[in-house]
Amino acid sequence: MLAIWQIPAHRFLKVETCGQTDETVGHALWECPMARNVWAVAQGRLQKCGIEAQSFYRLVRQLEEKFTGKEMENWATVAWAIWNARNRFCFEEKQSQPKDILQGASTLLRDYQRWNRDLAEP
Repeated sequence: MLAIWQIPAHRFLKVETCGQTDETVGHALWECPMARNVWAVAQGRLQKCGIEAQSFYRLVRQLEEKFTGKEMENWATVAWAIWNARNRFCFEEKQSQPKDILQGASTLLRDYQRWNRDLAEP
């Protein structure tokens, strides 16, 4: 039985985002050229570092050791935005630019943080 992070991202569809036949979650979010282009335009330590995505689980564990909690929040939001852009490409045939994917992630995280602050205030 495969763990969730080892299941191919395209269980029943042949996805041709970069021509790889077995697209795992780690590949889609970290190693795919589209994902690498997004990480390349990220700021600071969030910019793609030299960690390989042998598995999605290992990737996240290694990032947790390297990043602060805030950096992990940012990483998770960018990873979600990459996944969302991948789905738009696969299912709607709409390609997003790396800077637009990153900007969308930044906006989402800012809105989320502002919403949490507003909820915390009496």
